[in-house]
Amino acid sequence: MMMAAASPSASPGAAASARSLGGRLSARAVGKTHDPDDACFEALKDCSLEVDAGAFVALVGSSGCGKTTLLNMIAGFDTLSRGEIYMDGRVLAAPERRPRPGPDRVVVFQNGALFPHLYGALPLSAVRWAKPLRLDDDGRHMFPPLQD
Repeated sequence: MMMAAASPSASPGAAASARSLGGRLSARAVGKTHDPDDACFEALKDCSLEVDAGAFVALVGSSGCGKTTLLNMIAGFDTLSRGEIYMDGRVLAAPERRPRPGPDRVVVFQNGALFPHLYGALPLSAVRWAKPLRLDDDGRHMFPPLQD
């Protein structure tokens, strides 16, 4: 897995404000091993990451390299097999700790599971909160043309 450098926010004032609110993330030698039926699959191995408060980070890597596994552990959705994750010096996750999601971490899911009836190609300002007229040949909802 490749990790882009954590860069501070665009304006110095925004970076200073973010630091005062906290949010420094540190993952140290994090690992996750799944062991269904004694198969012992290592989903993430010895991953370390430091992110300053207010920074923007992109996790980039091939399918199955552990990006989602790491994010799920940071969010408190999954357990660690090794290592620790800290937020502002406070332990968020460790192998002996039960995972606990918290208000200091937010997850935005990639698919439209919350609003499957909304068509993703439309800008949010143009979405009509009404039932779609019909389904297209691929099973996607179709909306009437937008009027100005």
